[in-house]
Amino acid sequence: MKKISLTLLLLVLSSFNTTKTKDELLFKDEFGKLSVNKDFIVVDYATEKYLQGVGKYVQMIVFLDKKNYVGSVEEKEYIKNKLSILKKYQEEAKKKMPVFDYTNKSLRIERRNRRCYFFYYEQLIELEFGRKMDDGRYCVGGHNSELQCKEKNIIVTLYYDGIYKYGERIIKDEKNNIKSRTDFGPEHRKSAIY
Repeated sequence: MKKISLTLLLLVLSSFNTTKTKDELLFKDEFGKLSVNKDFIVVDYATEKYLQGVGKYVQMIVFLDKKNYVGSVEEKEYIKNKLSILKKYQEEAKKKMPVFDYTNKSLRIERRNRRCYFFYYEQLIELEFGRKMDDGRYCVGGHNSELQCKEKNIIVTLYYDGIYKYGERIIKDEKNNIKSRTDFGPEHRKSAIY
């Protein structure tokens, strides 16, 4: 009797679907990789490179794919007074975003009809690691993380030592499966102002 009840219990337990969803790879190099698993962004960087003293300062920023315009100027005026205009619109963007969510990589420029339009993408996630400390060690907290991002239209960007390395615009369906992926590099080169 015990054998039959154990067999039935085993059948019931094995009938539950426990399949794990597979990560969809976004970016991979010798330092680590980024992937997406449903509504999580998975960051997987090894610490061995940092122990060898050759690690990179990694900054991953995820933006909501929606432009928020803060103003515009004539292109001629922008060319003449670039620094003061950039400072003005950086301050405007900072006012509209929480202070802890603001990075100078948020503000961007779009040129059309001889005008410069300034906009920012709302920042959803920022993860930094690999910063070299005063005593020579690297701060690598966050090198293996799963960060939840439930938004459907996002832009994932990656910077090494402050330099743009990777970017992709991702659109998800209602089940959080990736519907489309578009390279963000061309738009980044046209719109980045930092």
